[in-house]
Amino acid sequence: MVRPPQEFKAAASDYVCVRVTNINRVDLNRFAFDHDLTLALVLANADGTVYHRYGGRTTISPMSMGGLVALMKEGLVTHRDYSAAPAPPPARPPLFLQELVENRLRGTIQPVFGCYHCHYAREAGQYLALEAGEWTPDQFWIYPLPERLGLVMNQDRQNHVEKVLAGSPATAAGIRSGDVLERLGGRRVGTKYDIQWILHEHEDAPGALAFTLRRDGGTVEGAFDLPAEWKVGDPADYAWRVRNVYTQHMTKFLPAPGFTGEMLPPARREALGLPADRFALRVEKLNLGTHLAGIREGDVILGAGGRSGFATVRDFHAWCERLRRDGRDIRMTVLRHGGEMAVMVPLASLNYSKVEKAPQADLGFIVQQLPGGAGLRVGNVTDGCSAEKAGLLIGDRIAAVDGSSVTEGEALAGILNDKAPGDLLTIDVTRNGKALQFGFILSGCERSRTEVARLSDTVREPGQRLTCRVRIKLPEDKHIYSVHREGFGVPTYLEFRGRGYRLVGPVEEPVPRKVEESGLEPMWIHEGVVELTQAIEVTDPALFQLLVQVYAQVCDEQGCHEFRAVAGNDGSEKDFFEFRGHFDRQPEVTETPGGR
Repeated sequence: MVRPPQEFKAAASDYVCVRVTNINRVDLNRFAFDHDLTLALVLANADGTVYHRYGGRTTISPMSMGGLVALMKEGLVTHRDYSAAPAPPPARPPLFLQELVENRLRGTIQPVFGCYHCHYAREAGQYLALEAGEWTPDQFWIYPLPERLGLVMNQDRQNHVEKVLAGSPATAAGIRSGDVLERLGGRRVGTKYDIQWILHEHEDAPGALAFTLRRDGGTVEGAFDLPAEWKVGDPADYAWRVRNVYTQHMTKFLPAPGFTGEMLPPARREALGLPADRFALRVEKLNLGTHLAGIREGDVILGAGGRSGFATVRDFHAWCERLRRDGRDIRMTVLRHGGEMAVMVPLASLNYSKVEKAPQADLGFIVQQLPGGAGLRVGNVTDGCSAEKAGLLIGDRIAAVDGSSVTEGEALAGILNDKAPGDLLTIDVTRNGKALQFGFILSGCERSRTEVARLSDTVREPGQRLTCRVRIKLPEDKHIYSVHREGFGVPTYLEFRGRGYRLVGPVEEPVPRKVEESGLEPMWIHEGVVELTQAIEVTDPALFQLLVQVYAQVCDEQGCHEFRAVAGNDGSEKDFFEFRGHFDRQPEVTETPGGR
C-alpha cells in the first residue's frame, strides 16, 4: 500500500480514499471491523452503509493486490445497485475507543505512547462482557473462516469457490468448485472477509443459512444446514490473535493451559542439552488448577498431548484449548531438575484462580548469567540478609549449590523450588582464583519492596496524585549509549499496566551527557544513576492496581543488551542492575479529578 501499482491507482480514482492511522477517535459503531487485523479496508457509502470489507488473516495471509483491485471494481456495481434503493443503517450513538477505555474501563488498558491499539477495542468488549456476567467461552470463536462452512475461496477472486471440503455443510448443500457466491444470509458477498463478517454476526446454533450463487450463467439458491457449535474450529486458526489472557480477570477467557511463560532462547536450550529448535516453554505465571496438577514455576514444558512441534507459545495454548473443549486430560512433558517427567493436567476441570504462593526462600542476592554460557555469578547482595552476613560478595563466581554443579539459572531455580525459608543452603564460589564455600539459612528477604507494598495503603480518594520514580543504578563498567532524537529522550521507557488510574503528563527524564556528533544526530551517554518519574492520578481507589515495567539497552565493552525490570503495588519487584521502583504521594492536586 505504500507504493501501490497503477492498477490500484486507477481503481481508487472512483473512490474517496481515507487512510486511518489512529483509532482513538474513530466511531466504532459506524466503522466496525475485526480489530485484530494488521490491515482492514472498508468500502462504504457516505450514509454509513458498508458495502464490502477486505482484509482478514489466517496463518497464511488471504490478501493480494489483485484481489483488492477486483473488489474495488465489484464495489462500483454494489454502489450502483444500492443507489437505486438506498437503506441507510439506523443511527447509533458514537462509540470512541479512547473514551471507552478511559471512562468505562478505568485504566484497565493503557495507551502506548498515546496510541490506543486497534485490538484494545475487542479487549474492552471482553472486559465489559465479563463485568456484566455475559461472557461465555464460546465467544472465543470470532470471525469464523469460510472453511467452517466447507468453503475454500480463491485468493484473487474471493467470492469464487476454489474447493469444497468433504463432509462439510457446503458439500451437503450441493456447492461445487467454480461456483460464485453472491449472497450469504441475504447480504452481498465480495470477499472472504465479507463471509467472515456475516458468520461472525450469525448465531452459533443449529439452523439454516441461506445463500445465492452463480453457476454456468444461472442463479442457484439454497441454504447451509448448520450443526450445533458450527463456529468451533481449530484453535490454531486463532493463535495469532492478541490476547490479554493472564491478568487476574482475563484468565476466564481460557485459550490456554492455566500458565504462561516464554520460549527459551536457542543458546539456553543447547545448554540444557536440547536441540536449538526444540519447543521449550519456561513456566512463569501459574494458576491454581495447573499448580495442583503438578506443574511448577520454573518447569520447562517440552510437549503436550503427544505433540512437541509447536512453533510458538500461542500455538501451544491453542492446542491445549482444543483438548480442553473435548473434555480431555493432557499429558505434558516437563523438564525439571535436569530430568524429564510426565504430568497429567485435567484441562476440562481446571480451577483458573490465582495461586496463593507460600513464602519463598530468598537467596539474598541477584544471580547474573555470564555471557556465552560461562556460568553464574553473584550480583547485587541485599543488605542485612543471610548471604551478606555469610560473606558473599558481588562478583563471586558460583561453582556449585548444595553440592550440585550449576551453570544455568534454570538449574539453580530448580534447587530453590524445593527450598523454604529456614532451610540450609551451601554455595561453592571462586573469588580471585580461590575456592570458597559458604553456608547460610535461607530467609524471606524483601529486597527494598516496602515502599512499593505500602502504596495501596496510601490511596484513599479519587483524584489523588502519586509519583512513580524508577531509579536504575548502573555498575561502573556499564552505561546507556544511544542516538538522542528530539521527542524520544532517554533510550529507556516505562510501560504502565493495571487499572484504577490514569497517567498525568509525560515521563520526566534525566539530561544525558553528549559525547559526540554523528551527522545531524548527537550521540548521548548515561552513566551512574538514571532516574525517570511519571505522575499518576488515581481514578478508582477500590480498583487501583499498577505494574511498572522499565526497558533499556545497557552497554559495556562487549556490546549492548536489553534488560527489563518490574515493580508493582502488590509488593512484587524484580531487581536488575540495582533497579528500584517506588512511589511517592503527592497530596497537592492542581487539577480537578478526571481533568485533562
